[in-house]
Amino acid sequence: MQLRFGAHVLEHGYHVGRLSGIDVDPATRSVLQIAFCNHAGSPEETRPLDTVKFDHLRDEIDLHLVAGARTPPATKSIRLTDATQLVQAGHPIGQLSEVEVAADTRALSAVFGRKHWWTHQLRFEAAAVDLSVPGEIRVSAAAPSRAA
Repeated sequence: MQLRFGAHVLEHGYHVGRLSGIDVDPATRSVLQIAFCNHAGSPEETRPLDTVKFDHLRDEIDLHLVAGARTPPATKSIRLTDATQLVQAGHPIGQLSEVEVAADTRALSAVFGRKHWWTHQLRFEAAAVDLSVPGEIRVSAAAPSRAA
């Protein structure tokens, strides 16, 4: 499942905002919850990843009701947003644009980024990224694969 920042978030069929971030456990790289915001300046809301329906045919995120869906995660997490920089060999190479999550394990499997909106999107496997620096995703020096 790919979660693109800025994608529409629907709950019970109604537009409730746009995807603004995801919370990831840095140790296990499992995605704990998503964050979305209705308007610029309004407070963000979060939902556990368990509430997200996996639908590969739509460019929207559908949420469904799960008992205890609004409880915060017990583990410490980091927030990844479209302001998160991708850094390779100490130099910024772009901004995070979306993430790929494995449907079965709910773990981060890849990150996508681009330098400008008109440039090709870069894809990095989750095994090649370091999430230890806040606000940055450090990628290995190996060449990234290009996404369409």
